[in-house]
Amino acid sequence: MSFLVDHELKALYEAGVVTGINVPAVTFGKDSPFQAASLDLTIGTISVPASEDVLKRLRLTDYCLLQGGTVVVETAEKLKMPSYLGAFGFPPAKVSRNGLLMTNPGHIDPGYTGVLTFTLVNLGREPLALVKGDPICTLLFYRLATEPSFDYTKRHPEHAALDQQDPAPDPAALDRVSRDFLDVDRRAKQVASDTAKAAELSIKNKGLLVPLAVAVIAGGLAAVNSWCSNGYDTRITRLEDRTDFERRLGDIERQIQPGGLGPRSATSPNPTP
Repeated sequence: MSFLVDHELKALYEAGVVTGINVPAVTFGKDSPFQAASLDLTIGTISVPASEDVLKRLRLTDYCLLQGGTVVVETAEKLKMPSYLGAFGFPPAKVSRNGLLMTNPGHIDPGYTGVLTFTLVNLGREPLALVKGDPICTLLFYRLATEPSFDYTKRHPEHAALDQQDPAPDPAALDRVSRDFLDVDRRAKQVASDTAKAAELSIKNKGLLVPLAVAVIAGGLAAVNSWCSNGYDTRITRLEDRTDFERRLGDIERQIQPGGLGPRSATSPNPTP
C-alpha cells in the first residue's frame, strides 16, 4: 500500500475519479485542494435536523452553527473510486482548532460512488459560520497491492447511480440526529420551568408558614406569660403564709414567758411588772 501525492491526486481529478473540484489558477499553490499527500474536500450543502420549533428539514449552503448545534454536511465533490484505490478521511486542522467535531470521516472503500456525508458538532465557545466551498475534510488516497474480489459497488449496487443524482441525506437518518448536541434549548426550558415551579411552591409555603409562625409565637408568649403569672401569684401566697406564721409564733412566745398575759393587744400598753 502506498499513498498518492499531489500530481497523482490531480490525475485522479482529470480521470474523473473525483469531480466537482474547484481548481485554482495556481494548481499546487497554498490554496490548492491538491496538498502534498492529501486532497481537500469542501462543503456542498448543509442539512439541519428537524426540531420541535422547525418541523421541516432545512437544506442550505450557508449556516451559522451555534454552540452545541449539529448539522449534516455533504461534500461538494463526488467520488467514483476505482477498485484499486481506498481513502481515509480526516477533519482539517483549521476545523478542529475552531472546536468543530466531525463524527464520522473514517474510511472510504474501493468502489464507493457518491458524495461524502459528515455530522458536525460545534463544541467551541462561539458560533461557527459554515459556508459552501470551505474545506471540511482531507482525504488520504492509497493504492492497493491487490484489488478486492467484491468492492463497494458490487456489494451495494443501489449506490452505483448516486453520481448521476443530487443526493440528500437519508431522512430517517437525519431525524435521528439531534439538532442540539448538548440539548441546550430543551434543558434551558426545563430548568426555567423547574425554577418557576420551585419559586411558586416557595411562595405558597411562605404564605402558610407566616401565619403558623405567628400562631406559634403568640402561643409561646401566652404560655410564658401564664407561667410567669402563676409563679408570681404563688410567691405572693407563700409570702403571706410566712408572715402569718411569724405573727402566730410571736404570740406563742409571749404567752409562755414568765408573767405572760397572752397575746399583746395592739391597743393596750405592756403591763407593769
